[in-house]
Amino acid sequence: LVDPATNLTQLGWLYVDDGIIGDFGEGTPPHAILDKASQLVDAQGDMLCPGLIDLRSHAPGGSLHPHQVNQLLTAARPFGITSLCLYTQVTDAAALAYIGDLGPQKAGHVYFFPPFNHPDDETRMVDIGLLQRAGAAAFANGGPSVRHTAHLRRSLLYARDFDALVCLQPMDPYLSDGDMHEGQMATRLGLVGIPKLAETLELERLLKLIQDTQSTAHIDMISSRDAVDLLARFPMVTASVGIHHLLMNHIDVGEYRTFAKMQPPLRDEQDRLALIEAVKNRCIHAVVSANKSLGEDAKRVPFGEAEFGAVGVDLLLPGMLALYHEGQLSLPQALYPLTAGPANILGIPTGHLQKGYRADLLLVDVEAPIRLGEADGFGDNHPMKGRMLQGVVKQSFVEGRPHA
Repeated sequence: LVDPATNLTQLGWLYVDDGIIGDFGEGTPPHAILDKASQLVDAQGDMLCPGLIDLRSHAPGGSLHPHQVNQLLTAARPFGITSLCLYTQVTDAAALAYIGDLGPQKAGHVYFFPPFNHPDDETRMVDIGLLQRAGAAAFANGGPSVRHTAHLRRSLLYARDFDALVCLQPMDPYLSDGDMHEGQMATRLGLVGIPKLAETLELERLLKLIQDTQSTAHIDMISSRDAVDLLARFPMVTASVGIHHLLMNHIDVGEYRTFAKMQPPLRDEQDRLALIEAVKNRCIHAVVSANKSLGEDAKRVPFGEAEFGAVGVDLLLPGMLALYHEGQLSLPQALYPLTAGPANILGIPTGHLQKGYRADLLLVDVEAPIRLGEADGFGDNHPMKGRMLQGVVKQSFVEGRPHA
């Protein structure tokens, strides 16, 4: 058993009662538990841990239907994701309620993050109250925040009145108008660089506004050591990082590899190491896939014309386990930002091995090899396609229901 929330690592047992964790303990289960159990599952030495929560994944373009959402959840479960947070452009409450009606046999849990402001007019706030009642778990633009500071401040105050979680990405739209991290690599390739200032300048503005409005806000996807240093001064604010930014740096752009074109961009090696350290000390609370499926017309073009985004769903678990195998993180440290961290941000009863919590669980062989880039349903724009890592999900459970 591994519970990242409490750093528990022990040989033991766990009892599921009507979709929730009924009890767990060390060693073999007592006879009282065995007598109540209708089914026994032998983990055969594999790790039992909470199911993964991907705090940021992008919904496919166009209209979204419940069947498509269930397909995404079904495709994500073999990689340990039992809860998926979908960034969507839906601003109509009735439409959001419709696509969230997945039925009793849903393949997992979905949490919708509609925009904070209307995509076509940043001065117009969405109806937060109606969208919350329709199933919105948080609000996020998935890109630059409102430029007009007075409008943004009013929006944060409005969200505070509904106790709504707002995810803000620190990205100055003008300084971020480039191709890759600003440095020698960008100069050699003749590409427009994106300085770290594009992140830190906007981050300072956002942190001051969060402090002033006392709103519940989350800083979405940082990429630099300077951003980590800024966040250390605001311990009440949570933050996330993309899994690619913990495993790759700007050198991985190589010879114009558009699959490695992301926003924020991959930074230098010192930034990557600082982000890992921030995960270790829980200055960063969540690691996300930021999964964005793109076709050939968006990626197999000249670098400057390619869209930002990469596949990352199949990378979350083996990527964090790679940091464990390398000795950079302990097993609970590697799993915390995929389980308890995002669960705490969302305020949902999962992500912990705790009595009364949802029995969203995984059985994982942490040593088994897995080849990246073979996931169906998430596009082929995978920057680490073909790479061999370790960590195979043997079985997942959503509210106690098994899925091989």
